[in-house]
Amino acid sequence: GLRGVYGYMADLTTEPRWFRAHETFTEDADLISDIITALLRGLQGAVGSDGQPLSPQSRVAMTIKHFPGGGPQEMGFDPHYTFGKHQLYLDQTGRYGFGYHLRPFKAAIAGGAASIMPYYGVPINLTYDGVRYDERGMAFSKQIVTDLLRRKLGFKGYVNSDSGVIETRGWGLESYRTNPETGKPYTPSDRIVTAIRSGTDVLSEFSDASKITDLVKSGRLDERADIDPAVLRLLVEQFRLGLFENPYVDASAAAGRIGSEANRAIGMDIQRRSVVLLQNRNKLLPLRPGAKVYVLGFKAEDVRSYGFNVTDGNSVGTAVPSGTDAVL
Repeated sequence: GLRGVYGYMADLTTEPRWFRAHETFTEDADLISDIITALLRGLQGAVGSDGQPLSPQSRVAMTIKHFPGGGPQEMGFDPHYTFGKHQLYLDQTGRYGFGYHLRPFKAAIAGGAASIMPYYGVPINLTYDGVRYDERGMAFSKQIVTDLLRRKLGFKGYVNSDSGVIETRGWGLESYRTNPETGKPYTPSDRIVTAIRSGTDVLSEFSDASKITDLVKSGRLDERADIDPAVLRLLVEQFRLGLFENPYVDASAAAGRIGSEANRAIGMDIQRRSVVLLQNRNKLLPLRPGAKVYVLGFKAEDVRSYGFNVTDGNSVGTAVPSGTDAVL
């Protein structure tokens, strides 16, 4: 069955323009620390009496992201795109500075997070605890992954890069930059070497194993020093989850358990109760049957099924009609 999950985001909403702000929980480091701790306890399970976070009874192994804190994005842009690669931890008071963004990850480590995911972003002009951090994507930074996350904060699990850092989002190691080790422009192989040497164990969305074995054969990577530690960390998780003792499930049972009506009803109830209504101007809500609704980003047919008169704004050039009651 499903035994791992890429979640949750421990990022802080310190830059309200960041277009992933809706995926975060809060700008309050103490509150998100409590939330992450509760999520780990509820979904992955509590740390055992032996000090280990995983066991065959663990529901899923969780990956907390995006270390060392996504959110302080330059002008609210996002590092999925080249124009949004910069992260600005500029507040030196500590309120929204680098140390503030680290606090939820300290809680995640204490709560036994199985894996931590570094973000794509490049820290700009960042000095913390006397260390001047290199301006390169977090997964390529030994200072971030090994020195800070593993050695200083004591993380024992594995590090899972965000998707596409080798071939499409290798910020700081782009092909127009020169690799000082080779004297030539950076290549995907150079980014593999840098990420693995920095301590990143899983190169998400990269599946060409031959490139890694070729780098070992050529001597650029050392099997014992560079590869074996990552393999060990991944195998330890799988053994602790009991996957080698009980590797198979009854696939025929999935249809009766996944997406059942009872589970959907519980999920819908949780979603409803998670919504907080801050204002209700002119008593607009709840929308009356037949209300005129303009949708953008929602499927028009889904909204129509609730009995509303819908204008589909997902088509280019479709304006909001006069007399519209609500815009979704």
